Amino acid sequence: MKNDVYTLEDMKELNIITDHYQKITAPEIVTARLEMKAKCKDKYTLRVFFSFMDGRKIITPVFWWQGYVGMYEIPIGTFLRLTYIPGKKGQFVLKSAEPL
Repeated sequence: MKNDVYTLEDMKELNIITDHYQKITAPEIVTARLEMKAKCKDKYTLRVFFSFMDGRKIITPVFWWQGYVGMYEIPIGTFLRLTYIPGKKGQFVLKSAEPL
């Protein structure tokens, strides 16, 4: 993947399939590699795609009110220590992403 933030149109044009990415299902601290970044339909959310060291492929939304957890500045391919915590609506949110 190039070191860009893809639009939905880019992903369609390049035939980028993300069906194999899952949402996080529990709070945890994990090491992962940043694979791709993509905009959402709304302009306030960024989708980030990770490969966890245990083989899982995880998609995570980050939001403007979180400062996007710094994801716009982190290059693709960077290994990170991710901290997921419980959110207000029963989901799990990315609290922090520290480059290793």
